[in-house]
Amino acid sequence: MEKYDPLGKKAIGIRVPTYAACLISIIVQSIVIWHIVKLRHLVKDYDYVFTLLNLLAASIATTATLVCSIEFSRFIIPCTVSGIVMHFFYTATLAWFAAEGAHYYLKIMGKTIEEGYTNKRYYSAFGWALPAALVGIFVGVHRGYGKHDRCLLTAYSGILPAFIFSAVLFLTVKSILLLVAMRGYKEDSRPVKYKNVFVKIRRCVVESVFMIPYLGVIWVFGMTSHITYELQVLFYVLFALQGFFISIYCYFTKEIELARSRSTRQGLMRLRSLSHQGLVFGRVPLEEVGSPDEPAGDVELTEVNKQEKQDNQKKTGSRENIAEDTDNIVHLADGETAAGDVSEAEINEVQVVLLKAKTSEENLSDNEH
Repeated sequence: MEKYDPLGKKAIGIRVPTYAACLISIIVQSIVIWHIVKLRHLVKDYDYVFTLLNLLAASIATTATLVCSIEFSRFIIPCTVSGIVMHFFYTATLAWFAAEGAHYYLKIMGKTIEEGYTNKRYYSAFGWALPAALVGIFVGVHRGYGKHDRCLLTAYSGILPAFIFSAVLFLTVKSILLLVAMRGYKEDSRPVKYKNVFVKIRRCVVESVFMIPYLGVIWVFGMTSHITYELQVLFYVLFALQGFFISIYCYFTKEIELARSRSTRQGLMRLRSLSHQGLVFGRVPLEEVGSPDEPAGDVELTEVNKQEKQDNQKKTGSRENIAEDTDNIVHLADGETAAGDVSEAEINEVQVVLLKAKTSEENLSDNEH
């Protein structure tokens, strides 16, 4: 086997597209993380947000350590360390990806459906501790990191089987959990809250139909990358772009989509509130705005419309009372009273009251406009 030359044409041909793909992945993942953090208070399932953020964090770390492993390929010790760290973060990425399936499985089985229930410590153990244990076992059994003066992901480096094992293990676990969750749902015997969970599981299955084959096909190119130089370049680009596709996957999950819908609805409510004079800003609490798939929690501006109707009724009632009083006063001033005996002082007093009534009516009209 020829010695790896980090400054040769082939090495540069690998670096340029790989680094470009890594840069795209890191930028997109950072944007999605910022977006999820901004909307996290609108997501009712806090454990799910915790899972997505850890998934994206592990994926960004995997992309960054991929660049380090290529740059440190000339040095044995840094190459070995970067290879171990990249293996850990890649395994953690797959573990958090599988943790999403475990989360939905627990919800559909009624384990985490109640408000305030959390499994964060168990998810953390599954997403970080288990990958650390697997990497530690591999390091102790097979010291393949850094062989042949490089730590690149090739069949010659010795670390490729470790990555393939992690991919097969966790992708299989997630597939099984999602299938069991789908089969465990009985539409005719579950309440509405379970039906909402089932809608989210169905979306997760649809998205996983793309993600799981993609994460698996990467290693088909990895096992054949030693055959031709083009396959090796394609493998590195696909591996670097997995962070990009994971971020897209997280962005279009059902929970985040519902959070975006709630955020848009709250913005419309604020604009509607400000556009109606006399309507106090924030009269409808933001937390009362429900999600589109939860009919019991949907407000859809009904409180705003109700308050507006009440205000209009008050104004109409005030105007009718003023008109009625005005008619009575006019009749009294014209001498059409039953008694017929009205003194001049009483007539002056009536005229003053009439003037005040007209002024009050004009003020109501001005406020309405």
